[in-house]
Amino acid sequence: MNHTADSRNTQLDRLALALAVFKHYVEIKNYAQLLDNNRLAESLIADLMSCLIGRGKFKNLNEETPNHPAIDLLSEDGTLGVQVTTTRTPDKVRKTLEKFAALPVKPQRLFLVMLCGRRENYPIASLAEHIRRAGIQFDPRTDILDLESLYRMAQANDQARIEEAVQRLEEEMGQRALALLGDFNKNADRVLQVLHAHDLRRSEFNEILGIDPTQAPTDITTAHGLQPWLTPGICTAIADQFNVPVGWLNGTDDRIGDYYNSSSWRTTGDVAGLLSNVAERYGHAHFCIVIPDGLDNPFEHLEHTPQGAWDVPFLVFYKARGTYGDVYAHLGVQPWNTLHHRQAAVFLSTALRDFSRQGFGHFSVTWEQWPQDDILASCTDILLAELMQHRTGLPLEGQDCIHFDGRWQFTGQPSLTSRFNDDYLPSVLHGFQHLQQLQHRCRVLQQHVDTQAAWRAIASPAPGAKRIDGYQACDIAQLCQAPLRCADAQGNECELSVDQARALIDEQLEMAAADPRKRFIFLDLHVDRLQSSRPIAQSSNYR
Repeated sequence: MNHTADSRNTQLDRLALALAVFKHYVEIKNYAQLLDNNRLAESLIADLMSCLIGRGKFKNLNEETPNHPAIDLLSEDGTLGVQVTTTRTPDKVRKTLEKFAALPVKPQRLFLVMLCGRRENYPIASLAEHIRRAGIQFDPRTDILDLESLYRMAQANDQARIEEAVQRLEEEMGQRALALLGDFNKNADRVLQVLHAHDLRRSEFNEILGIDPTQAPTDITTAHGLQPWLTPGICTAIADQFNVPVGWLNGTDDRIGDYYNSSSWRTTGDVAGLLSNVAERYGHAHFCIVIPDGLDNPFEHLEHTPQGAWDVPFLVFYKARGTYGDVYAHLGVQPWNTLHHRQAAVFLSTALRDFSRQGFGHFSVTWEQWPQDDILASCTDILLAELMQHRTGLPLEGQDCIHFDGRWQFTGQPSLTSRFNDDYLPSVLHGFQHLQQLQHRCRVLQQHVDTQAAWRAIASPAPGAKRIDGYQACDIAQLCQAPLRCADAQGNECELSVDQARALIDEQLEMAAADPRKRFIFLDLHVDRLQSSRPIAQSSNYR
């Protein structure tokens, strides 16, 4: 190796660049939470410290004992322990020292390596007691490191194997960064695909991402600008809001819909659960059953398998009204020439017609014919919202083949008529009603639990006073010409007139049951006077 000054300076320049890129790489990953940083960082930092700081070889303790307390790496002579972290808060330092104090065998010295950069100052006074309990000499100014610290240590160490460290960094970045980049960009691109397919306005982008409109970046509607905001929680919420698989949204899966896999409409129990959940979430939904445009009447040949290719696909989905407009839910593609799939689809559509007739769940259903390629495309990377934008499917009418005259009649198919009316439909209806009852009981119970927890958090009335809430409080306040108090979820409290309080209660009683965060209206009554309570707020269902 060439040990000239120029050669060393060149190596140090390469090391500085590689560390800077690695730091930015880890910061992006840590912010987006797309991959596990620690598994990458611990082994890499062990190799870098082995090359750069002159303390011999470091080993990764987590390879032998996963989640090893306090220290991740240990020097070859056992005298120096290292904690590798992407967190740089004083609390992280305190907790590490607490865990270090509990180790049965302690190294003489502890380093914390903060991959995302250390803070300028860590208050020694607040750490002093933790350092004493840990039983080591620990100075936050010298023992809390970052990647710049590693560079300075390498710069000061004439024996540092800089070229080896650079090669190790470049090797790691080459293996990991390219893999991350593909998922990273795919994630943002797919989120944008969903949001654009539903014609969301910029203000709705901000709302979904939880961004203050005054602080929203100008490039939020681009993949580059959007990506830093896509935490796992945000991606899960978007997937749930627009009925797309979270794995597809995150770039780990290339399929939007199930293709010849399990579907949620193939058994009576599946159908009851599906309809109950749709009714609970949306109230109204329109189902669509789509067959290829080359098929004959789908309402015939329901008791035997017709001739032809077995893998002719058909699609089931529904459209409902979500928070940001129409949303679509892909319920799977199945082979039409498989008899029980075909019968299940016809039974589902007839059950939906019966539910509509009885006013259960406000469902409707249509049959359509599409080009077969479009049906298959719905399972790949094309959203139903995109397929439906410029589509007018060829409708199919089944009234002549399946009609109701007190019982549902499948013309010319008596055994199918009996099986549907005597077995399938009663089972679906019973299951649907049972699940609706359970969901209602769960809502009522949760509302009660939330309400009781909220009331316990509000300070009790003064001695001799009685607290009155709701409409009764409004009636008394009107008689006494007194204002009411209102406590909300953010700890804010305000004074309301009787009319304002009644309007708020009315509004809350009409709100979706899935939203338990309501506000309280209350008064504290004394025998000789009426006064409003001290401002204390807590969120709960109104009771």
